[in-house]
Amino acid sequence: DFENMVASQPGFCHLLQTSHTTIPQGTPTPIPFSTARIIDTRMGTFDAGYFTTNWEGWYKVMWSIWTDGDVYFMLGGSQSSMDNTTTTYASSSVTAQRIVYLKKYETLRLYAMSDGIGTLSTRTIYGYDYNFPNLAQMSIEFLGK
Repeated sequence: DFENMVASQPGFCHLLQTSHTTIPQGTPTPIPFSTARIIDTRMGTFDAGYFTTNWEGWYKVMWSIWTDGDVYFMLGGSQSSMDNTTTTYASSSVTAQRIVYLKKYETLRLYAMSDGIGTLSTRTIYGYDYNFPNLAQMSIEFLGK
């Protein structure tokens, strides 16, 4: 019953990226995830790399990503304009958390953008490393309407 959901019974989804994604300079690029480690099918579906909601309401989105340089990250949905607040990290290890309001059947996307600072014009979002197979992860939790 997602219309009356309480904090003790939230929906939860955890996505993993198992391949690298190249981010071209100056172009917001969606990061498709490879697999859903955990997915509450009441909350939504995972298809073609992206999560689509079954319910309108507030979602807590957390992501942890390893990149080869500074990258801007934005959250966007299929039915709303791209979130215009960006977060820049000087570190190659990026961990962030946002609360977003998504409509019913909206597809949530995590966008990355490289501005070409330094010697590289593109950046790489790493999905795996020999010792660390799940470098890019995203968790989505339904908080309620």
